[in-house]
Amino acid sequence: MAKITDFVGYTSSGDAPIPRPTELVQPNIVTVQDGVPVRYPGCDGIGVRVVHPVNPQAPAKNLGLVMFYVPPHVVLEPGSHWTEECYVILKGEGTMTLAGKKVPVSAGTFIHLPPWCQHGIENTGKTDLQFVAVFKVAEYQENRLSVFPQFSVSCDVPVDLTGTKPQNSSHSF
Repeated sequence: MAKITDFVGYTSSGDAPIPRPTELVQPNIVTVQDGVPVRYPGCDGIGVRVVHPVNPQAPAKNLGLVMFYVPPHVVLEPGSHWTEECYVILKGEGTMTLAGKKVPVSAGTFIHLPPWCQHGIENTGKTDLQFVAVFKVAEYQENRLSVFPQFSVSCDVPVDLTGTKPQNSSHSF
């Protein structure tokens, strides 16, 4: 384990890039049920934009946080992009393709992806692979991804994005 260091605070030389408001800033407190479901091209899994510019419940300007649900044997093919990203595996197991190498991942694994790092993921387990992706939001283009309203998933915390409770523990897309 690395040596523990003391946090010294956020310092900068000069003014903050965002001016400090005169009134208290209120947080956005949301659950995955408040997110906006999205299907990524070429993947049978589902993402839920929990903190993202398209989610009116948590409309981040510079940050994206997407919860992914990938069924067994589904592959999100490798690709790369200029935005830095971090994955946190919450449940299940899989294999990530990282810069051409196959790397096993499971709950508790953190993966930092520098800009242009090739990455993909396959669920090699028998249950859903659930992970969070956090990234800097690039200029958003709605027509690049399809968003659809009829969708529900289940996980350790019941998810209900359609207004009706799932009948069982399986997905309905």
